[in-house]
Amino acid sequence: ANSVVVDPNNAQIVYVATDAGVWYTLNIAACADITQPCWNPMGTGLPYSPVVKLRTINQGSESLLVAATYGRGIWEIPLLTAGTASTSATVSPTALDFGNERVQTVSAPSTVTLTVSGTLDLNVTSTSVTGDFSVGQNTCTGTIATGSTCTVDVSFAPTATGLRSGVLTIFGNLPGGEIMVPLSGTGTTPASVTLLPDTLTFGNELIGSTSSSQDITLSNTGSNAATISNVSVTGDYVITANTCGNSLAGQGGCTLSIAFKPVSSGTSYGSLTVTDSAGTQTAQLSGTGQSPPTDSVAPASLTFAAQVIGSTSAAQPVTVTNNGDQSLTQIQVGFTGDFTTVNNCGASLSGHASCTIDVSFVPTKVGAESGTLTVTDAIGSHSVALTGTGEAGPSVTLTPSPL
Repeated sequence: ANSVVVDPNNAQIVYVATDAGVWYTLNIAACADITQPCWNPMGTGLPYSPVVKLRTINQGSESLLVAATYGRGIWEIPLLTAGTASTSATVSPTALDFGNERVQTVSAPSTVTLTVSGTLDLNVTSTSVTGDFSVGQNTCTGTIATGSTCTVDVSFAPTATGLRSGVLTIFGNLPGGEIMVPLSGTGTTPASVTLLPDTLTFGNELIGSTSSSQDITLSNTGSNAATISNVSVTGDYVITANTCGNSLAGQGGCTLSIAFKPVSSGTSYGSLTVTDSAGTQTAQLSGTGQSPPTDSVAPASLTFAAQVIGSTSAAQPVTVTNNGDQSLTQIQVGFTGDFTTVNNCGASLSGHASCTIDVSFVPTKVGAESGTLTVTDAIGSHSVALTGTGEAGPSVTLTPSPL
């Protein structure tokens, strides 16, 4: 193909110069399908020689296709649209912008109105649209009388995100064979909202206290804004901060801060729920409530049987009990008097556990004795009264002395 020209009276008619003469099509759009016949030989009497250049003449009564050949001179033949008188027309609006539309949806139709402003009637040969746009109701067909109007409804159906463009073209006996209306719109994705992370674990927390806050990010990965209608938590949890408001912009994010405030011991489960125009998102929450440690000491006193001076009695236990969930710490044991202790508790005692302190009586004199066992810890101090009686050991004498 050496040269291509478009018919000045009908933009769908195209002429092509080749080494095998001139060819034409009445519908250039149909030539996109290479499996269908499209091109036809142009005219009769043209020499069979390479045609290297084409030009159209469309002035006054002349409507000609001029062909320059290789070695056979210049030839001319009437255009296929010769004798067609053109008129003029206007369109309103001159361009259509559909704004934002979700991908894979169809917009409401917008109407283009064409008015025949010339002195001749308009003969509409066809109407076409390109891009992600479609023609609905169309009254611009056939002959439109001068001074009359017709309408074409156009809809936008984006197949991808971002700016989309196209052209509505009405073909007929118009200058250039056509009148065009630029079309534009923006394909968007629907709001898509996620919570990250979707699980929060708070660990152990004392009943009645409030943990440090942890953050969950609410993200909208779609193009359209999401309307937020509700944010709530269940269980022993509180929302300490919320930057989301009532709307979340496309490709935007906000933060929800959550804290654990247990009211009872044991594992506590809850959830954060966000309800918005994209659906409902949920994050799972868990933590363990713990009661504070206790430090009961029993019995309150110990009484030892009579014990020979210098000897050690059998041990009697004093029990320290922690009924709380948390460990009892800073345990120390002290005593006064002729008593000894073996501390089996160590420095700390786990929750819901007991330990013993073994107390023995080691008298150093005859008669009643007393002392005190003292148990101190992180909570307070407890005293256990200790009593016992020292007695002399057996005494052997020989009588009389001497003999």
